[in-house]
Amino acid sequence: MSRRFDRAYARFSVDLVWGVDAEELKTPGSVLDISQGGLRVQTAPSLIPGQILHVFLEGQLNPSTRCRVVWAQTHGTSLPSEAGLEILERSAWPPTSPANLNAAA
Repeated sequence: MSRRFDRAYARFSVDLVWGVDAEELKTPGSVLDISQGGLRVQTAPSLIPGQILHVFLEGQLNPSTRCRVVWAQTHGTSLPSEAGLEILERSAWPPTSPANLNAAA
């Protein structure tokens, strides 16, 4: 199976924010790889496929990128989980080309 977009392997910190019952939840995470269409993240809480969330560069309030969880995988209770996120609305980051990733991180 071929990928639609080239993937760049990188690791940088992000904040993941989503709403649950009119309450906003925030958790730190790490980007493992990124492409024009999405990103793979690692985070302590498990994410749920179909969940909509906003991804911020760590410590920044704006801009965010709106994403949908496509798949999620847990590795046990003491290990972080991984999730694949599809970019729904792009802000100033992630860059539109993986070649520009170093300038954004």
